[in-house]
Amino acid sequence: MSGISMEMVNEARTRCAAFRRKEDASMVEVLQGLSGLGDGNFVAQLAGMFHYPVLDMAQLGELQPDFGTVGFQESARRGCIIAHDKEENRLLVFCDPFDTELRAWAQEMLDGQAAWRLAHRKDLLAYFAQQERDIRAVD
Repeated sequence: MSGISMEMVNEARTRCAAFRRKEDASMVEVLQGLSGLGDGNFVAQLAGMFHYPVLDMAQLGELQPDFGTVGFQESARRGCIIAHDKEENRLLVFCDPFDTELRAWAQEMLDGQAAWRLAHRKDLLAYFAQQERDIRAVD
C-alpha cells in the first residue's frame, strides 16, 4: 500500500470501535494494520499527517527522562514521557496522536511548555523497559 489516507483513518475508527468491545485495540494499531506499512514508514507518515517530528529508538535513547514532573508509572500508563534532549529542550514524546485525553492532560500539565514528538509505540515501550531496568538497577 502507498500510505495512510483519510479513508483508512475513518475505517480504523470504525474497526477500533468494534474491536474495543472485544479486545484492547488502539486506533494507531488498527490503522497500521490497515496501512500495511512497516513501523518506520508508518510512524513517519502518521507524524506527517499531524505535523509532528518523529523520534526513533536511537533518538529516544539520547533523551533524559523527567520522572520528577510525571512519574514512571503514570508516564507508562499514559503512553508518553516527558524528557529533555541534549540541548535541554523539554519534550513530550508520545505514540498516539488520536488520544484526545492525553492531549488535554498534557496541555494542562505542561502549560504548553514542551515540544511534542511522535514515536512508534514499540519504540516507546522499549524505552520504558530500558528506563525500568535503569530504575531497578539504582534501587
